[in-house]
Amino acid sequence: MLKKVLPHLPRYASAGAIRVAAPMRESHLLSQILLDRIDALSEDSEQERLVVLGIGAIDEASESILRGELQSLTDYVSRYHSFKETQIGIYYDREAEAKLREKKNKEVDDQVIRTAAKKGKTLVVPFFIGPRFDSHMSLTRWIGTNLRRST
Repeated sequence: MLKKVLPHLPRYASAGAIRVAAPMRESHLLSQILLDRIDALSEDSEQERLVVLGIGAIDEASESILRGELQSLTDYVSRYHSFKETQIGIYYDREAEAKLREKKNKEVDDQVIRTAAKKGKTLVVPFFIGPRFDSHMSLTRWIGTNLRRST
């Protein structure tokens, strides 16, 4: 993403300094937000499975970074909930190479479907920050539509 942004920075030149914030995983607030979302869904975590979904990878390196960020957030959640199983799925950004994006997104779809098909309750929690231009771009809506088609 930085490669796309750098050529356009001179247009926004000013006397002010640009600073980069620390990774979001270092914010206790994000961990708490994820925990709050899970608390709202969970009835008995020891009998449930958890799948936390992120989005935005453009290649396997960025997928690994995003997975690490979500892992640190789910580690925080595990202090308060003991799930039967906890998984992380990373969807690829629409800017990723098409063949790779389709392959990786299908893997995440299959992961969610396999987990949801197991006996017991599965919580699927989309957790990311990004644009939402209309209801068709909502990851939550998209997951619901795809799961209905698959069952």
